[in-house]
Amino acid sequence: MSAIRRRAPLRWGTTMSMLLLSAMAFAQDVDLAKRHRMDGNPWVGKTVPDVLPVAEVERIVLTRAITSATADIDLGNIRRMLGSTRTLQPRSVAKSLMPPLGGNGDAIWEALILTRAGDAIRFVADNEWICLIGTAGEGCYRQASD
Repeated sequence: MSAIRRRAPLRWGTTMSMLLLSAMAFAQDVDLAKRHRMDGNPWVGKTVPDVLPVAEVERIVLTRAITSATADIDLGNIRRMLGSTRTLQPRSVAKSLMPPLGGNGDAIWEALILTRAGDAIRFVADNEWICLIGTAGEGCYRQASD
C-alpha cells in the first residue's frame, strides 16, 4: 500500500508537467495572418536591426525559394538581407508582395524567422522589396541596387 502512495505523487507530478508544457505551447501560438493593430505601426521609421537584430535570429524556416541556388545559399542571402540598415516603410509601398503565405506569385523568398525570445516573424522578398511581418509591427524596405 505504501508503494502505491509513493507512486501517486509521481503520477500527479508527471500529469502536471505535461499540462504545463501543453499550456506553454499554446501560449506561443502566433497570428501573422491578420493585421489588427489599433495602435499604429511601431516599426515604420525604424531600421531592420532595430526591430530584428541578426544576433536574435534563432532559426530561419525557408518556406519558398524560387531560385536555382542551394538551400544554404538561399538561407545565407536571407541572413544578408536581414543585416540591412535600411529604414522600414509602411507595407502599402509593397502591397502586391504580401498576399497570404504560400499564395504569392511574385515572391522569390518566403521564410518564417524564429527569434531567441520566441517571436515569429514572416519574411517575404522579391527582387525589389523585402517585407517583415510580426505581431509587434510590419514594414518593408527597398533592396539596395547593385
